[in-house]
Amino acid sequence: MVKLTVLMPVYNAERYLNEAIESILNQTFRDYEFLIIDDGSTDRSVDIVRSYNDQRIRLVVNEKNMGISRTLNKGIELSETEIIARMDADDISLKNRLEIQYFYLEKHPEISMVSSNVERINEYGESLGNYNPYPKFFYFNLLFHCFGIYHPTVMYRKQAVREVGMYPETLSEDYRLWSKLIRKYPFHYSRDILLKYRITDQSISHNILKEEYRDDEKRYAFENLNYYLGKDYSLPDMWYEVYRFNFEPILKDGNLREMICCILEIDYIKNRLLTKDNINRVDQDIIHAANNKKKRITEVFLRHLSIRHGIRLLLETGNYKRLAAFSTKGTLRRLFSGDKKLYKNREVLS
Repeated sequence: MVKLTVLMPVYNAERYLNEAIESILNQTFRDYEFLIIDDGSTDRSVDIVRSYNDQRIRLVVNEKNMGISRTLNKGIELSETEIIARMDADDISLKNRLEIQYFYLEKHPEISMVSSNVERINEYGESLGNYNPYPKFFYFNLLFHCFGIYHPTVMYRKQAVREVGMYPETLSEDYRLWSKLIRKYPFHYSRDILLKYRITDQSISHNILKEEYRDDEKRYAFENLNYYLGKDYSLPDMWYEVYRFNFEPILKDGNLREMICCILEIDYIKNRLLTKDNINRVDQDIIHAANNKKKRITEVFLRHLSIRHGIRLLLETGNYKRLAAFSTKGTLRRLFSGDKKLYKNREVLS
């Protein structure tokens, strides 16, 4: 029996499908089944898969389009192994990806899932740069959005995924699954680049489903917040957007008090999170991640505030070191010389 299942859903992926398939067939680790599920493609995708004469490939064709979540759940149930590696039909796995991830899981049976860094590429295969998030920030930032985990980089244990309810039938299916897994099982993030992740006009961040995807992600983020901070906890939408680094709503609103409270709320969330038992909880990592988020948010706010309001923000958020570092008026003026167009005809509320 093979040791690993590579699960790849396919839907109208003829342009990049050969590269994706061959990146798996050329892996240094070879003891696997390659389960490819076509989800009702109307292009040449099925013909391309059938053109490969490799006994590791197992092609399943859905009679009609089922969507990504149902297709993935079907693949999990059809898989012949306990360990499953995800792959997408427009990405490229590096040759040692399966070997590195499989043997890590073998060596660490307590780990439910591993993922990795990626190199982002465009539709022509040209590099757009590496994505290297800091792994110790994951636990805190997964509260708010699908931080750092690219779906086609993961390898997970089938039993763990079953126990948390499989993929939900929503657009943000990956975020919900990671959020569920992290509550119950340890996970690991490798800083190795093991996949080339392709960004195209068809990517979820560019297509017409973008808003629906964001709505689902937001729903699961608030579910996370209620799980960790209490079922009665609520968060203003404007602050939530800031925590996922969308500053447009709060800057457009221009309310200094909202900015100050938004920063202070991070400490409240951090302190509540530190009291919630979890197998992945590392207190110093949570503190580090929260402080980093506060720092980044503060820097953005300062670039859009006058000197007077910038000083007030630093004072009321307890950022005395930052104030001391910019003690001269000239330095403060340069620090707070951001875009004042947002406040052209009105003062920031005090």
